[in-house]
Amino acid sequence: MKHMTMVAVMCVLSALWCGSGMAATIQVSGGGTDVIATTVAGAAAGDVIEITDSLEYIETSVNWVVGVWNITVMATAGQTPTLTYSGSTAEAIIPNVGGFQLGDNDGGTITVRSNCTSTMINGYWMGDGSTLTLENCIFTTSGNTWIPGLWMCLVAEDGENITVNVNNCQFVDHPNTGMGILVRQGATGNLSANFTDCVFNNVGMPINFESGHSTVFNCLFQDWYNFGSNVTFGDGSDVSFSHSAFLMTKDNGYGAGAVGVFVGSSTGGTVTIDHCDFLSTSDPGMGFAVQNVWSGAADVIVTNCNIDVTLTGSVLSNSSDSPSASITYDYCNMDGTADAGCTGGANNTATFVAPNYADIPTDWSYDNAELLTADSEGGSLGSSLGGAVAPPVEDVPVMGALGLGLAAMSLLALGVKKNRR
Repeated sequence: MKHMTMVAVMCVLSALWCGSGMAATIQVSGGGTDVIATTVAGAAAGDVIEITDSLEYIETSVNWVVGVWNITVMATAGQTPTLTYSGSTAEAIIPNVGGFQLGDNDGGTITVRSNCTSTMINGYWMGDGSTLTLENCIFTTSGNTWIPGLWMCLVAEDGENITVNVNNCQFVDHPNTGMGILVRQGATGNLSANFTDCVFNNVGMPINFESGHSTVFNCLFQDWYNFGSNVTFGDGSDVSFSHSAFLMTKDNGYGAGAVGVFVGSSTGGTVTIDHCDFLSTSDPGMGFAVQNVWSGAADVIVTNCNIDVTLTGSVLSNSSDSPSASITYDYCNMDGTADAGCTGGANNTATFVAPNYADIPTDWSYDNAELLTADSEGGSLGSSLGGAVAPPVEDVPVMGALGLGLAAMSLLALGVKKNRR
């Protein structure tokens, strides 16, 4: 009798909980078609949708219109489900209000595969004050010869304050001239876009920073088509790259004109590049580490970097036709020079010292004594990416013909705290 009474009490409490509007965890399994979109459509504010297996979920209706606050879609720890978007040109995920999170560093890795020709995650309709969080995901496409649309369009329209955090994600196999991510804000909008512990591999143009306020920390850019990162913004915008690496191991079709960070058509703003590595092991490969060209008026600051790229001669180029565009640099170790449009270098290494990298692309630490004390604070130059910065996270499935030994990097996010909104 006592046992039955306790069961009855628990059932009543469960009913009160479910009926009170409090957040719930909704578990999904079995794979299938349009399962996740249907579950998202029926979720309430604060709900967590947990995928408990490693099967494929095919989304053909494609649109997830996330119209309530703080929805999270994640995988159970140890599981590696795949979300494949196919059969429509519509946007895949439209987080149009509040907070939305896809993936979780405390859960399993979700692979998001694009087989549609439009934007995978479209932030145009996010409301003022919204936050979009992406964690522990692999974004990829249907193959090397097929060019899909954007993976993400991150936008703060006029009057909106939007925050986007992309953490411990991989973006792989979006080749040729395909653009991966667009970052944009309106004239009176305010977008904060932060990329941490991410890998971009075999992506045509990984990120186009058109406007807004962005940070790139502890990230790897490898084997892009033309520009590892393209900056085209105006006054009031800024982007900082720190403790990140740009690596070109092959010619992806653009030739020696490929650039690590390309600043073009900008009408102002500030680009800071600090403690980064630029390395080209192929010829043709990466021509310039950083280039500020065309009618740009951006200020570019390069400090504490190791630079070893394909072109002999200038490795930093400020060839803009605007007198207000600038590149200043210092405390760098460069296999080459900066052209006449650049200023600085008084505290560079006297001659180039080839870093004895431990194991690129996964470990950019080295043991060269001179470089270990050559930065502006008496510390090491370059990113130290994958070395002492942070240990690897759980295993991530290998994607595509690249083999992605990078996946074992996963990238360094064990120490990254969950950022669930």
